[in-house]
Amino acid sequence: MRAVIDGLTKDPRRARVVFVEALGSEALARRRRQTLRELSNVIEALGEASYEVLPADPLTKVTSALLAGGIVELLVAWIDGSIEVNEQQLISDAAALVVGLGDAAAAIGAARIASRSSTRER
Repeated sequence: MRAVIDGLTKDPRRARVVFVEALGSEALARRRRQTLRELSNVIEALGEASYEVLPADPLTKVTSALLAGGIVELLVAWIDGSIEVNEQQLISDAAALVVGLGDAAAAIGAARIASRSSTRER
């Protein structure tokens, strides 16, 4: 989380342009979507390395997209001052929530696998 937050907030003006001001410019909107996809891909790769998941399961992409969008909105709110916590608390809370969502997604995936297995056995 520290690397993501540092990378996206090193220059708060840049983060604001990419994630907030982008909504008024097609070129910046494309850059915003690209940045979100790249962040989502990083999260997806980390999730696949950290949890036993099926590569073809769309839950991995759903979870990584949800996290990427949530992280970006969290950072925009923090940069704007809507969330009043220090950087360390932001990192700690965000990391705990990311792990919690990862664990929940892994449980959903495990239940899917078990359901498919029991269906095949019948």
